[in-house]
Amino acid sequence: MPWTFDPEHEEWCSVAASDELLGGVTDPVPSNWRPLCLERLTAMRDELRESYIGLSDSIDVLLASLMARENVLLLGPPGTAKSELPTRAFELLGLKQPAVDENLLSRTIGSVRPYNDWLARDDGERQQQKYFHYLLSRFTQPEELFGPVEISLLRQGMLVRVNFGMLTGPGVRAAFLDEIFKASSNILNTLLTLTQERKYFNWGEMRKADLAILIGASNEMPGGFGTGVFGVGSGQDDFQTLHAFIDRFPARLLITPPSATDFPDVSASSLAKAFGKAFGRECERFRSGFLFGRELPAGMPCINDMLCLGRAALEDVETGAGFFDLSQVRTFRSNFLNAAKALQMGATSAGGATITWSISPRKLRALYKIALAHALVRRVPAPGAPHRVDLSAADLRVFATIWDAPAARPDLLRRVEGFVNAYVE
Repeated sequence: MPWTFDPEHEEWCSVAASDELLGGVTDPVPSNWRPLCLERLTAMRDELRESYIGLSDSIDVLLASLMARENVLLLGPPGTAKSELPTRAFELLGLKQPAVDENLLSRTIGSVRPYNDWLARDDGERQQQKYFHYLLSRFTQPEELFGPVEISLLRQGMLVRVNFGMLTGPGVRAAFLDEIFKASSNILNTLLTLTQERKYFNWGEMRKADLAILIGASNEMPGGFGTGVFGVGSGQDDFQTLHAFIDRFPARLLITPPSATDFPDVSASSLAKAFGKAFGRECERFRSGFLFGRELPAGMPCINDMLCLGRAALEDVETGAGFFDLSQVRTFRSNFLNAAKALQMGATSAGGATITWSISPRKLRALYKIALAHALVRRVPAPGAPHRVDLSAADLRVFATIWDAPAARPDLLRRVEGFVNAYVE
């Protein structure tokens, strides 16, 4: 079927356009869509960089991960905008938090044809593109994430969770799970399939979630052994238990407080600038009731611009007809695999008492996608080539996000910079 919507269509941000981008249309993304989507992405990148001082590199990788539809973990001490940054990114993409809709609530799950009733409400819920935000703790129950069990159907032998507005609910395109490692292993193990395959169990079958973007945040990594000052356990048992879950987050970003020592004059320091931005947001909240004001800045993308760019990048890396030059792709791929080979020598071996970083085919697949997207995010528009991007040594820096322990991060950064400097053109 042909494309119905384009980036200038009045319904470009609708769920129908999302469905086309997520597989409803198998034709290649038209080449003339790229410049406009890239322009909007650049505007979003600049808005986030301007709002969060000292986080430009982390913002670039975060946006690249969202574009690649790969999970990303934010790690760092309290007060560093780990919660504010993801929710702001979701808002700039036009996503809303779930809200009560009386018309949808009136569509009850009846006793005569319950599945038909469910489908009717499901269709209504999917028309609202939204995000899910939840703070986890060791007392968090599955119902808080996946919805309560429908008792009337349970009596008939059918396990059905009423998941509207929840993590797996219809129309939920993005999710942010705060303090993710505070949840019980029962919750985290339940999330394994959803975080990797975007599937969940309901109505007696595995169903595909609408979730495309997942961000987690934590003040610390699980497991005291080898995880440095951020470890929460007394040994390596916590890390070994949750290693499979941690591996679902290929990109890990360490969010640290801005420094006051980078300039002799404190008023010119990163800390002073970040304080000024934060205080300005607080003044806006007192004035309007909204942290960033009631209206979004002009020129922002929607979720479909992000989905479109991610899909186009994977198409173009195979053909060289859009974003990338095929000779650059071949060069980058060779350097990428050589870097992976070198890092594999010192990879994590939890059983061998070494927690450093992980290298696997699944991890490399994710990192390669993030690297392609990273080239788009860091792009500076060039006259005469509105949609061409340079895939270069700078994009190998995505390897710097794969640490399993903050204590291993300095060594990983040193090695990655070595790969960047030794890049063979």
